[in-house]
This record gives sequence, C-alpha cells and structure tokens, in this order.
Amino acid sequence: MLAAAHLGYDPKAVPIGGGAQVALHLLRHWVKSAPFSLTVLGSGPVPPSFAEKNIRYLSIPWHVPGHSNTLTELSVSGYALFCRQFERGVIEFLRRRAREVDPRMVCVVHNDICEAGDFRAIAGLGYRQVAIFHVDVVDYAASIYLRGRLPAPRLTRTFRGFARLGLARFLPEVAKLILEKQEACARYCDLLVVPSRQMAEVLLASYPWRTPEDV
Repeated sequence: MLAAAHLGYDPKAVPIGGGAQVALHLLRHWVKSAPFSLTVLGSGPVPPSFAEKNIRYLSIPWHVPGHSNTLTELSVSGYALFCRQFERGVIEFLRRRAREVDPRMVCVVHNDICEAGDFRAIAGLGYRQVAIFHVDVVDYAASIYLRGRLPAPRLTRTFRGFARLGLARFLPEVAKLILEKQEACARYCDLLVVPSRQMAEVLLASYPWRTPEDV
C-alpha cells in the first residue's frame, strides 16, 4: 500500500511538486510488471490515469475551513490541519483493512513524513512500514528557522527531553507535526529511504537507535 497525500490531482493544473512526482514515477515503474496488488491512498479526486486497471486508488477526504480543496493554496496552519486529517484517514482505512487481510502480509509505504499515516498506530496493527524521505524537515527547520544554532541531532534530543517531561503537548501544532511525526517515523518504520548519504548521516545522528542497514 502506498500512502501519498500529494496524489489525486492533475499535475498540469495543480503544480504540487517533487513529492507527487516521486510517487508517480514509483507507480509508473510498478505498473510495468505489477508483481503484487497495490492500493494507493491520495487526497485528490483524480486517480493516476496510466494505472486505472492495475491500481486500486482511494481518496482520503479532507477539508480545511476557509480554504478551497487545493493543496497549493493552504496556509502553514491549514497545511498542518490537512496533514492530520490525511493521517487519520490512512489509519482508519488500515484498521478496516486489517479485518480483511493479515496486516503482517502488507507493507505500507509512506511517500513523505509529515503527510504520512500515524506510524505508531499502524505498527500497532501489525503492518510493516517504509518511509520515503524527500526532505529531512527537522534538519531543514534547524538550519533555516533556528539558523543552525541548534543542529538537528541536538534538536531531536531536546524534543525527547520535552516529551519525557510531558511538555511536548504544549508545542505549536506545526512544531509537533515536524518533531513528533519524524520521531515516530524513526521509531516505528522498518526502513527509511533517503535521497543522499548526507541525509542518512544526519538521521543516524538524530535517531541513534537506527542503523546504516535500515536507513
């Protein structure tokens, strides 16, 4: 199963960007041989046109008050709300699916992190998980917003300290979406797929229980 929040839109009309393009390339590669059944969860109403006969596409409904249902028009807070709605939709589908098939025989591939399902809840159902990183959002936030004063490994350690004290719940929703979501990804996914060795090294330093074999 592929959870790809950026799918379901006409790329000519909605210029969503890299995440959607990566997912589309993966699907194009898959349909060449179709070695196993594939369900795709997206947020838009338009299934991939080249794969209608081979892929089961389901759209996760979402609505951000005050915005049209166009991802590119969402504010930062609106996008965070969208991510949480998609997260809930994914886990609701997987709970239903777990009553029909053995979750241990299913692998859930998350195309991006903030827009993924609930990693901990999905692991609890027995599914295996793979996460595809396009950007290390924690490292990006540390570099851009904190101007490198608190590098990603120190920022993740600080977040874990906040969580142990029960203070993480007081963080703004956007901060929780970045820090909490990537922390859960690193704890509950079986494999992290990254585009560069440099990103892998930062993730290994930030989440020391991971190994080079699973990043």
